[in-house]
Amino acid sequence: MNRRPPTKEGTALIIALGFLALLTVMILAFAARSRTDRLAGRHYLENARTTQLLHTALADAMENIDATFGTNYPHRLAFGSGNGTGFFISGSVNLSTEEDYLPLGNPPIRTAYENARSTAEWIPVSVDGTEIGRIAYVVVNTSGLLDANSIGNVKTQRRDGRSPAELMLSPELLNELNVSAQLIDADGNKTPAPDTGTAFIHNRDTAWKRFESLRDILTLNTSARGGVIGGDIASFNTYSLYPSNRMNTLLLTEDTDADTLEEVLTEQCGFSDKEAEQLADNYFDYIDADRIPRDLHGSSPEAVPMINEIRLDNVVFEHNVIDPTNVHYEISGELYVETWYPFEPDPPEEIFLDITAADITETSSTDSQAGSIELLDGEDFTGQSLYTTFVVAYTNMSKAVIFPLTEVSSSTDGAFTEYLFAFDYDTTLKLGIAFGENEDTDPTALYFLNETVEINTDEPVDRVENIELELPASAESSDSGVAYSCRDPRINHDFPAHWLEMDATPNAVNDIDDWGEESDLTDKSTIQFYVANQPMTNAAEFGHLSTGKPWDTVRLYAAGEPPDPVLDYFHTPEDLTNTPVRPGCININSPHSNVLATAFWQAPIDDATEITAAQAEILGANLARETGRKWETRSHAGYALADNLPDWGLLTDAQKDSVVANTYRLFGWRDTSYTILLLAQSGTDMNGNGLKDDEIRASRQAVVHVWRDPLTQTAAVTFFGLSDTLRNDVDGGADSWGTLLSAFAPE
Repeated sequence: MNRRPPTKEGTALIIALGFLALLTVMILAFAARSRTDRLAGRHYLENARTTQLLHTALADAMENIDATFGTNYPHRLAFGSGNGTGFFISGSVNLSTEEDYLPLGNPPIRTAYENARSTAEWIPVSVDGTEIGRIAYVVVNTSGLLDANSIGNVKTQRRDGRSPAELMLSPELLNELNVSAQLIDADGNKTPAPDTGTAFIHNRDTAWKRFESLRDILTLNTSARGGVIGGDIASFNTYSLYPSNRMNTLLLTEDTDADTLEEVLTEQCGFSDKEAEQLADNYFDYIDADRIPRDLHGSSPEAVPMINEIRLDNVVFEHNVIDPTNVHYEISGELYVETWYPFEPDPPEEIFLDITAADITETSSTDSQAGSIELLDGEDFTGQSLYTTFVVAYTNMSKAVIFPLTEVSSSTDGAFTEYLFAFDYDTTLKLGIAFGENEDTDPTALYFLNETVEINTDEPVDRVENIELELPASAESSDSGVAYSCRDPRINHDFPAHWLEMDATPNAVNDIDDWGEESDLTDKSTIQFYVANQPMTNAAEFGHLSTGKPWDTVRLYAAGEPPDPVLDYFHTPEDLTNTPVRPGCININSPHSNVLATAFWQAPIDDATEITAAQAEILGANLARETGRKWETRSHAGYALADNLPDWGLLTDAQKDSVVANTYRLFGWRDTSYTILLLAQSGTDMNGNGLKDDEIRASRQAVVHVWRDPLTQTAAVTFFGLSDTLRNDVDGGADSWGTLLSAFAPE
């Protein structure tokens, strides 16, 4: 019997065992890979599920915002999820990182957040009756704060509030600002800052560039990086967007059509046809280069002399004494005309006075002595005219001229001791600028200028018609006469309606109490109109135009009734608010008084006065104190501000208007934003009694910034996630500061 060699049998066994080992290894590797893939798949599934649960939480939070916050800015600062389950999130999650995205330096927001977090509950999410996860959230209302990316600009100064770039930051109003801040450049070089507000704006524009979230500010806000925040952030957000309530319907320019202007004033702003016509005339007088009023029967804003006071005196003197019984007397009238100027002309300018006296048709005469005199009749007094000029200045605002009326004789027996007569004197006065130059700016002319204009014309700038002066009896010494003053020199054309008989007050303000026809104005200091002689740069300049009634200007602020809505329907070439959307404004319905105060700080009241931080703080506090208000248009700004103006000695309508004019474009209404802390956990309910902590397989947390238009209730997610943005590089990176920030420079 043949037998195999032992060597070959051992080799075959080894080969077989080797293949078996390899197969075993492959099976084990496949099993391990399958398990890894299964775990990875399950992990991916759970992550995908928790991501979807985060979106579910966001949708639920937004639904609650729409249901509870309505169309107006609320005073509700925070709320948490909940459906009465009693499973609170407070003991099961860590939100310390997410809290860096909240302005918790603001005490009301911190209190509201802590209350909302402590009461927020897990909301179970089920599919086909089986719980697959749970969600929770805390919503913090971060509306009404300052947009850290849009306020201020290193190249812009506070003027008349054309843009949020004019908003300046005051450490007196914003407590979180560090008083020892430094200016930095793109390479990290530091210099002392004049103030913290300047440092914040400078460092942002030159080095920090833009903030995605409040955590970016905290990351950049280190002493090595010119830090300006001395504690938790209290007054800032990082996103805002303000749609306009409507596109303004008319652009105010030199070429604005008068009919279109009147149409907007009547159909959209509610003025009568007469008022709209007067406003249109005043508007073109205000912006045109000349100084001739379009309507001498209106209250033009042109800076021209105006007839303010008239006095007529008897002048009776012996003209020729033939003998004691035959004395000729000349009877004349001395007419004194006083003018009024809206501001002192500099230099003084020459004006003309054109006087036309009609024939005198009614006269009477009385002799107090026993003798007899010749009775005068109308034929003795013929019409006269006189054209004269004089230089007007504050020290010389009047002109007295002599009118030779007639010469009469008397055959009275004995000396003529007293001659009494009375007659009606009917005349027309015309006042114009003979030749002049207006080249200076009135120091109280608010925010507009008077440009140099040369005039050489005979066209009158003021006229009073049908003046009827009844001259009383006069002694020979000519010490009696009659005087009238107008109620309002801007509206003086109708003698019976606009003038009152009273004692003359040469070169002094008279003491008329009513100051304007059918007017109950108690503030008599508003006696100044100004002309720009240039196109309007601010629609609020409409507030200085009269509506055609004495002392009744277009009100930008409330006076017992809503203001005129001109700010909603007019804009100017420099009015940047006429855009569909813009960032950086301040929500006028904000409950944060220091933020509201920032809109007023350094706002000019006139060329010499601006609102101080202390005054701005009062205004902001007054606005924030109101509850339940709904300021929803630009014109509402006038209502809101005027109702809260403290007594700063703002005596004139112009000064009150200036507070509105220089701030209303910095406010907005259609902007609310919310920072939402989202939590999602996925798992499997193994025993049917609800998802418990030990059944959780995956957890995710996120921070979401949501912008919402309260008017249309549309919303946009502006930030989603927990990206550290700059933290890793700033803390440990080797790149230079300039290299690091170049990645975040605006395009």
